Amino acid sequence: MALTAYQNVARGAIATVLLTIATLTIALSPAGAQSVSLLEQTSDRAQVQPLSPDKLNELGDPFFNLVLQPHPDVTNLAEIETLLQPDASGRETYVVDERIVDKSAGQTRRSVLAFRGTNGEEFLEPNVMMAVGFNSNEFSDTPDALEVWGWDDERGRYNYYKLDAAGTNTLSWKFRGSSVGASALTPRARQGTCMACHVNGAPIMKELFFPWNNWHSFQSEATYLRAEQRDRWPVAQSLRLQTLTSAEELEKLLISAIGQFNSRKIDTFIETDRSVVRVPDAKELLKPLFATTEVNFISSDRTSNLHPFSSTTSQSEIAIPDSFFLNAELIAGGGAAKYRGLGITESRQFSQVATLQPQEYDRLVRESAVKLAGIRPGDAHFAWFVPEASHIDNDAVDRLMAKGIVPREFVAAAIAIDLENPILSPDRQRLLAFVPDEFQVKPTNTLIPETIAALERANPSSNSPEGRFLSRLKSDDPIALLQDEVNDYLARETQLLGSDEATRFVELKRLYSLAISRRQNVLGDEVLRNLDETQGFFLPLS
Repeated sequence: MALTAYQNVARGAIATVLLTIATLTIALSPAGAQSVSLLEQTSDRAQVQPLSPDKLNELGDPFFNLVLQPHPDVTNLAEIETLLQPDASGRETYVVDERIVDKSAGQTRRSVLAFRGTNGEEFLEPNVMMAVGFNSNEFSDTPDALEVWGWDDERGRYNYYKLDAAGTNTLSWKFRGSSVGASALTPRARQGTCMACHVNGAPIMKELFFPWNNWHSFQSEATYLRAEQRDRWPVAQSLRLQTLTSAEELEKLLISAIGQFNSRKIDTFIETDRSVVRVPDAKELLKPLFATTEVNFISSDRTSNLHPFSSTTSQSEIAIPDSFFLNAELIAGGGAAKYRGLGITESRQFSQVATLQPQEYDRLVRESAVKLAGIRPGDAHFAWFVPEASHIDNDAVDRLMAKGIVPREFVAAAIAIDLENPILSPDRQRLLAFVPDEFQVKPTNTLIPETIAALERANPSSNSPEGRFLSRLKSDDPIALLQDEVNDYLARETQLLGSDEATRFVELKRLYSLAISRRQNVLGDEVLRNLDETQGFFLPLS
């Protein structure tokens, strides 16, 4: 295994530093029974370095244990798959691409390879996945690049690896970092790292929930990847595509993967001393309630008929997603993620009243002059494709409520601030400053009284975000107040969208302008903009 090192080769007046390729062998045990060659590259532009013994000893995920530790030089994809899961029936292939509906040959696609079951003492599901590209002709066993993440259950962290030739001129494995401390990284520190997209350090699936706009799924099949279809690509004969699986199954794996990450992360924030339980770093733990750390993307389940690479002509009614209007998943609970939530089910009724006909949607898109892939009018495959509150944030908050760390009343009071702006709310984010640096959970929970005290010291005006947050925290029932506000919001939208045609279209136009603005806000965010890897193919914009 090759690595980059510096070596002084002269002792005279002129010292020359040569970049050399050397082999690193690090003993994993005093007996030296096992050794491994592994490099580290902290970012795309960073120098390739030997992985230190301390960092090496901290690796314990299934990919390291089954592949890199016993076979550090393996670069053949088929061999790697066999090392991870010898039983081919325990392997699954998922395919995603912003041109997923384009059947023309000569293209590439991105895949996620997942593994079910166990291998020895290693639980593979959902603890290891690989990302690799392929083209319309073949799914190569010798790819130029391969990305992997693995869950180290003992240490409660995700490890990231990459196989490429960067810095070594030959394919080699590099450790690319772990989830430890990921959420605290600055935008600059993320550049060129895995944490540029994996903001919290956990796996991501941008389109986590139905209908998975750019994924092969039961809602939108990439038939050209099926060997039995007439329009198949030559690559459809690949053994990996014989295990082509729909995105709804990957959704379940990723929900589980994120859940175990959040659960272990929360545990690290809790300190117990006999009967006293406290949270010493409260602002970091409660950040997902007030700030948007990540986003997911959601859409209607009906096609737009305006995608540049699709010829669909659906005439079905289009429903605007509930989560466009408010954080419906967390406010209502239940759903695919099975949140406990706040039990305000009216938050899931917006999509029932906010519906529009294909001709109305066509007019909105054309009048707004949005384009996709440089084509105007151009829209995503499924209509009303927008960012929504992320599952990783919602799941973290939901677990904090379920564990009794954060009172449900506190969550309701926070969500009520800028209710109609479920992501990237400056008003809600500034409230995090009033959360105590630490608070006690048991024998009594001091979060609400300490936050109230901090707000009262600031003496905010009653109509400011701080003043409204204070008022709700001091109320008898913040959850009931939130329910009233959700009901009023729903009634207002019902009235506006049920009015005469002119009034209705004015409201639809306002809502669609808001959808475009939300997309732009994500791309304007220093961190979240990294989620668009396509430069024009992902989000429809003016």
